[in-house]
Parts: sequence; structure tokens; C-alpha cells
Amino acid sequence: MPIFNVRVDAGEGPDELGDPIHFPHDKAAREDAQKALAEMERDGMPLDRDTHFGVEVADEAGRRIYKASLDLSQQTDPSEFESTTPDIASQLGSGPRD
Repeated sequence: MPIFNVRVDAGEGPDELGDPIHFPHDKAAREDAQKALAEMERDGMPLDRDTHFGVEVADEAGRRIYKASLDLSQQTDPSEFESTTPDIASQLGSGPRD
């Protein structure tokens, strides 16, 4: 099985070297990285600060084959809200999958 190097940033900066992991093919490595990113967000979402979550996958030759990130920017002070911020409710359809 091919070996892939997975580096993650769980909100405190990226891992230095990453973890070599065996996957049957690059699609499986990408899918696992996507799941890891979602788990980092779920398990590590701060309630009091902005944060960044990231993941990247490289193949055995060191070529990056996948990179993804999630960024959270929070505003809690109404005086910081821009008057141009769209009304989210008015942009949503009547159902979850309109």
C-alpha cells in the first residue's frame, strides 16, 4: 500500500513533519483528510477566538496531492457589525435543500 504524509493544523499551527500513513490510493487519503478536518472543527471549535484548521496530504515522493482549510472569524460586538452585512435569513430558502 502506498504511504502518504498527512500534516494537520488543529488551530495551533501545523505539525512539523506529519504522520506517514498507508492508504490504498490517493482518493482514500484525500477522503480521510476531509474527515479529519471536519473532526478537528467539531472537537476544537473555540467559542472565544478566531481560528484556523488545515490539512494537507503528500504522496511518497513528497508531492502535495491535497490541501484544505477551514477558517472561523467571529464577531460578538454589535458595533463591529458592518451595515453591509447581508441578512442571512433572507438569503435562505424555505427549506434545508430548497
